[in-house]
Amino acid sequence: MIVRIMGEGQVALADSHLAELDGLDDELLAEVESGDGPGFRATLHALLARVRELGTALPDDSLEPS
Repeated sequence: MIVRIMGEGQVALADSHLAELDGLDDELLAEVESGDGPGFRATLHALLARVRELGTALPDDSLEPS
């Protein structure tokens, strides 16, 4: 799976991480729906940190399907 982070580029992640990242995405959705701005920011930072930690950065000129 390829994840793109605006301003940082692309990160390749193993499909085995999908469930964990989907869980964080579900938290983000719940926080948006409830209007929990501070919770959203904290979860977004956690999600981005996990993507950076688990993934492998791709070269800037790499164009991969996502």
